[in-house]
Amino acid sequence: MIAEDLQNTLFSFGDLQELQKRKKELQKRIKNGRFVFSKETEDIRFASFTNNKELKEIVFESPQPNLLYLDAGNCSISKIDINQSCPQLRVIYLYKNELSKIGLDANDCPVLEMLDLNRNKLEEIEFTGDFKKLNFLYLYQNNLKDLSALSEYFIRDKFDFNIEKNDGLTEPPTAIVAQGKENVRSYFKEIEEKGKTYLYEAKLLILGDPRAGKTTLARKITNIESEMPHEKDTTRGIDLGQWTFNHHFSDNGEKEMLINIWDFGGQDIYKQTHRFFLSQRSLYIILSDGGSSEKTDFNYWLYSCKIFGENSPVVVFINEKEYRKFDVPYASFLKINPHLKAETAVNLIEADNEDNARFSKFLELLKAQLVSLPHIGEAVPKTWKEIRTEILDLEKKGEKLIPIAEYRRVCNKHGVKEREDQVSLARYFNDIGVFLYYYDNDILQKYVFIDKQWILNGAYKVVDSRFVEGKQGKLSRAEFKTL
Repeated sequence: MIAEDLQNTLFSFGDLQELQKRKKELQKRIKNGRFVFSKETEDIRFASFTNNKELKEIVFESPQPNLLYLDAGNCSISKIDINQSCPQLRVIYLYKNELSKIGLDANDCPVLEMLDLNRNKLEEIEFTGDFKKLNFLYLYQNNLKDLSALSEYFIRDKFDFNIEKNDGLTEPPTAIVAQGKENVRSYFKEIEEKGKTYLYEAKLLILGDPRAGKTTLARKITNIESEMPHEKDTTRGIDLGQWTFNHHFSDNGEKEMLINIWDFGGQDIYKQTHRFFLSQRSLYIILSDGGSSEKTDFNYWLYSCKIFGENSPVVVFINEKEYRKFDVPYASFLKINPHLKAETAVNLIEADNEDNARFSKFLELLKAQLVSLPHIGEAVPKTWKEIRTEILDLEKKGEKLIPIAEYRRVCNKHGVKEREDQVSLARYFNDIGVFLYYYDNDILQKYVFIDKQWILNGAYKVVDSRFVEGKQGKLSRAEFKTL
């Protein structure tokens, strides 16, 4: 049964007439923005206050034995206390209000079937007892962080819900929510069966012009005393690295963060292929040489981060070679990409010497942005971590890629058996940089690329090839094998 069907079972034509008639009467009872359900309202079956912007609070002072339906959508309600017995109340509409928290007790609403709280400001929702009849829960576009306390409802087979647009959501992870209701259901089922753990891993992507200092920055992030690359050296395609640091999380204590660094070559020929490796749930650095920043196509990079990184944060970094400065038009950049978080400037040549103070400050900024990524510290099923470990063990043994059938075998071994769940997990690992998986490509989806640098080197070898350029990108299978 869907929500519309539920309403059809509630209303007869006569009921609708009653609802409209009583609506005017109820509106008159609102005093100073407050409506009170009292002994005088005990005969009401259908209560509607829709679109009344003067209504700010609803109070229950006495039981409402006949109330079936409460619609207070699109009002200005910031407080509602249903703390009296409503034994027949089946439907509650509170969408488009100003609620920041709400609590309901199953003893007060034992037959509640639908609760619509879309488009509020909810940070907290508390259910006491078991709402055995609840089949519809709508929490779209709120500020909720953790819905694990409601997991028993989400795993019900016919339970319908919407929890999208809760951007700070950690349980379930927003990445899982984005993949649909069945993935949310599977996520909570796996945790119920196998328990949960936490992942502290993210992807850091460094973009910008050639010879601006991207590789230097990548090296200095991992080790401030690392040698500078030679001036003639330039990144061909993408270079990968890793960085670890410890951070104290208020909920889970001291944890080691693992950061997968992707250093992108800046040559124009690479730009069209880079987009295949830009990901969500990441941190982006757009780097420019201060002496030539006027020529940097910031618009292109900012827009690329916005399109392919979605809500991923961005930092603009100016490498002040010989202390050549550039005034970043921050307000203008922010209009292009509203996820721009900061701009900073350092002379990378002097990062471990005269400019160490600014570089150290930049590192702290970087860490703060990384630990604040929404997926960091998210609870995930223990099986996910076990699968990740086994897949990376294959890489250590020299495997470059594995058929999707082998990936599924590993997933099955650890209890992730549904195909949709396996794809969902592969997409998640792709985004945080564990391996590469192209779920939306009919050919590439047949493999999981566990040695990322190997596949990147191969891809950009084709892009760099003079032979390929001479053939205008059109190769036979035999010609492709010679590359």
